[in-house]
Amino acid sequence: NSELANVLGNLLNRTVSMANKYFGGVIGSADNGGEFDDDLKAVATSAFEKVNEKMKTFHIADSLDEIWKVVDRANKYIDETTPWILGKDEATKPRLETVLYNLAESIRWGAVMLAPIIPQTSAEILEMLGCGTCVSFDEIGSSDRFGKRKTGSRISFGQRDYR
Repeated sequence: NSELANVLGNLLNRTVSMANKYFGGVIGSADNGGEFDDDLKAVATSAFEKVNEKMKTFHIADSLDEIWKVVDRANKYIDETTPWILGKDEATKPRLETVLYNLAESIRWGAVMLAPIIPQTSAEILEMLGCGTCVSFDEIGSSDRFGKRKTGSRISFGQRDYR
């Protein structure tokens, strides 16, 4: 659990830091899709369905394994999309905006899936992502909900630093 928290915290820290650096903390749209986006979405939505089933039978450790896959995939997505390179060129900023959107959305899904296990931390992560109270499984509900995150929301570090 602590390893998951550390890795998720690092992912959150990296995403918030890049959003602040390149876009003043505002998460834009996902209109400039590219390579690796579909796989990230598939891992997140697949994990949600598996976590939902495992939680019904109180298989918490198995649920955490599925959530871990989303966090790992999001970290790999950062390596694949190289946002620090995209941020150097104004011509690639629209793609960077999509990359950060997808990262924030993946973290949001992870936080929602973690809500039954660590509700306070989940709520704090969602608050940092500018999601407010979207802490229920019903909020994401099904695989067609990935990418329904409100664009233009501001993300920032709250009271805690998740590194």
